[in-house]
Amino acid sequence: MAVSRRLLLLSALLTAPAALAGCRVRPLYGSFDPVGPLNSYRSDQDLQAIRLTPIANRLGQQVHNALRNELTPSGQPANPSYILTTTVRETIGERLLATDATATRAQLRLTASYTLSLATNGTALARGNATSISAYDIVETEYATYRAELDARDRGAEELARQIRARLASWFIEARADGTLARKLYIGE
Repeated sequence: MAVSRRLLLLSALLTAPAALAGCRVRPLYGSFDPVGPLNSYRSDQDLQAIRLTPIANRLGQQVHNALRNELTPSGQPANPSYILTTTVRETIGERLLATDATATRAQLRLTASYTLSLATNGTALARGNATSISAYDIVETEYATYRAELDARDRGAEELARQIRARLASWFIEARADGTLARKLYIGE
């Protein structure tokens, strides 16, 4: 019985690399080689070439700043290749009720819709939505509840920015690998 377990383990170890060879997993922020070793690509190159358009209201400003920190931490590009247009919506819902029917917990939902387009001609490349849900306590002290709501909004804005960055990085990697981006850039499809 011990021999069969060892043989099974050995065969699994020997066949695992062959099974994983067809895997399409690529590094999200590291470099990968879509064509050959001389054509290494990093999604950060494209992410740092995105110019962010202003987003309306205070919440939009928070999401804009968080996106700027995530995408272009060294500042907006002088000659952007892409434009990211984003809109943000906020809803607050009361979730937990005390025995006297007063709310004790609230849920802040932020939803961002974004469009990535070419800076040269405005051709839309990618569209998507991101959602963040943050909860906070409603307490008797009005100021404490207000601060908890602001903190939940800050956390939500940062989460939206992280989600958008991850989705754009993933889109760039896929678009580079399958030629979608090249067709849009050079052929104008």
